[in-house]
Amino acid sequence: MSAPGAWRARLLDWLAGDQPVLFLAEAEADDEQLLLQLEQAGFDPVAVDLAGVVDKSGLMAAMRDALGLDAWFGANWDALSDALYGPEAPIERAQVLVLQLPPSGLELDAADLRILLDIVAEVAGSERSTLRGAIVTGGCAL
Repeated sequence: MSAPGAWRARLLDWLAGDQPVLFLAEAEADDEQLLLQLEQAGFDPVAVDLAGVVDKSGLMAAMRDALGLDAWFGANWDALSDALYGPEAPIERAQVLVLQLPPSGLELDAADLRILLDIVAEVAGSERSTLRGAIVTGGCAL
């Protein structure tokens, strides 16, 4: 287990680096403090609560709700990828997804989470994207 507050240093290292995904173990960081730290660092954090999400359909609904997507959202991997690129007009603050897994562990098929993280990596790696990446919190073992 990390020393108390060590997650802040890991977060700052991640933000300064080029990795698209950061995993923070359960109880390593309080989600509210994490969201606040991201805001203070100049990012737009988007919390995605994955408690109770057990399938791709539920994942798409959680992403739609968290991202504030309208009915046009196609609820498939390609539509999610397009939505994660963000608006065509430049925005001031890049987004960071905070994927909040339940403390009891991943209920969603790990393959679906891997696909989501692959999409995040692809989108975050694009110069035309407004997505910095994703932070996965909670009980997770991939």
